[in-house]
Amino acid sequence: MFQGSVSGAASPGAAAPRPLVNASGAARRVEVRSAAVDLDGRTVARRTSTTDVADTGTSDQQLSVRTPVLWSCEHPHRYTLHTELRVDGRTTDTYRTPFGIRQVVFDADDGMTLTSRHPGEARSGLRISRLEVPPR
Repeated sequence: MFQGSVSGAASPGAAAPRPLVNASGAARRVEVRSAAVDLDGRTVARRTSTTDVADTGTSDQQLSVRTPVLWSCEHPHRYTLHTELRVDGRTTDTYRTPFGIRQVVFDADDGMTLTSRHPGEARSGLRISRLEVPPR
């Protein structure tokens, strides 16, 4: 039996790491299929990779959503990451992980802005103009 757990979520340009545990006693080749699905059930990003796993291993995948609907408190849009593990052409495990996508902008003049809109639209959200770190 193969088990996997999702320890990360997909977002534009972010990795989706998958720790894998092989309980079969023999090294196996595992196919990891990931798909980001929007609220309407449409697949907006997908990735498939394979990795050899003896006892434990990981599969890091990069998923990009071209025009994401950004999450905000006013509009908490969520996607679902569907992950499937396959060994010898057979599905051995599946996971569903909900996630939202936000945009963070770092600017020397404006500081950090956590936005809830696409670039080019009016900004809204949290803005930190000065970040103070206490001395150690």
